[in-house]
Amino acid sequence: MLEINSYSIDIIMRYKLKKFLVKLRLYFLLDLLRKSRFFSHRFHHQYFNYNFRRGVSKNAKPLSDELLNDLVCSLKADIEMMPTSQWKQIYREFQNEILPYMENNDLYKIGQMLINPTKNNLMYGFDNMAKDLQSPFRLETIFECKTTSDYFLELASFLEIEKMHNPEQIVSPIRRDIEINEVVEKIASLIFPDKDDLFFNPFNGEIGIETRFGIASIRVPASIYQSVLSTKLGDNICEIGPGLGRSAYFSTLLGANKYTLVDIPIPSLVQGHFLMQAFGRENMILNGEKARDKGIHLMTPMNFFRSTDSYDLVVNVDSLTEIGSESASEYIKEISKRSKLFLSINHERNEFTVSDLIRDFSQIKKIYRKKSWMRKGYVEELYKIM
Repeated sequence: MLEINSYSIDIIMRYKLKKFLVKLRLYFLLDLLRKSRFFSHRFHHQYFNYNFRRGVSKNAKPLSDELLNDLVCSLKADIEMMPTSQWKQIYREFQNEILPYMENNDLYKIGQMLINPTKNNLMYGFDNMAKDLQSPFRLETIFECKTTSDYFLELASFLEIEKMHNPEQIVSPIRRDIEINEVVEKIASLIFPDKDDLFFNPFNGEIGIETRFGIASIRVPASIYQSVLSTKLGDNICEIGPGLGRSAYFSTLLGANKYTLVDIPIPSLVQGHFLMQAFGRENMILNGEKARDKGIHLMTPMNFFRSTDSYDLVVNVDSLTEIGSESASEYIKEISKRSKLFLSINHERNEFTVSDLIRDFSQIKKIYRKKSWMRKGYVEELYKIM
């Protein structure tokens, strides 16, 4: 389904300009000058000094040819599917470089691209591990570990491991030091006991905080938060636009019985590589395979709309408002038939909001609306399907 409107055209033009400036190595320098005054507003706590050691993952190994072949073959039938709205441009400009290798079944090249994401753009749009995001002037990279630390401290407050910090109590001009590894240790001990390789890194070049559990990158705390929320609401979960698949990973560790990931083929390939490395082939249901009651199910949008599977909960984080209103409404329509609950964590600076979509569905009732604990500027909404 292809949607083109003035908003989509504006997004496409901005991506073209950004791509041009990136090639000239000017984009992130200009972006730094534009945003540096305001970047501190992204932090929950501006009055702490976070102590951490920056780490970079290495020594990654690809899947075996047999497993990689299974994964690639499961997605080939849907590989010509064209994304909608701004994802169409991301696909054309950044993600389709792997297509010739998939068509020729070049498993070596595919494997190398998957374990070396900072050397290509497969993850552009849903993770920081992308070639065109590797710049010493990129603010998100400069403050990556500090932002990750800030999110972990906020996660600890949500989990009631740390008391909520009150800015009204700040009286000293000297900032308090926070040993972030102590906070991470408390979180892991509470909800992931006996999981020593908790922060699983099957990639080369993932930047984050070095912990005894592995490298914890910027999206890890938010994924843990999402997984804690989701597994409290059900154990048969479907996520639309699941990024790298980190929330599926943490939710499975937290006891989710079945987790379905719905995404276009290239992100689905990345998710399958990550989750198969973590849990093995026996726990995976690949795209097009017969559904089972348990396991992690990869599914393209085409097969999602063909399916009649039902869920305890459907989750969408930072993506539904990026695919065009017509496509997003089709997803909401399907969710209203096949799920008991719908959890949305999205910002409201795109063409439409999730609340706008829901107004057309009288059978979907809002349980709550609040600011997200993890990402400032994001709205968390939980809906019940009547």
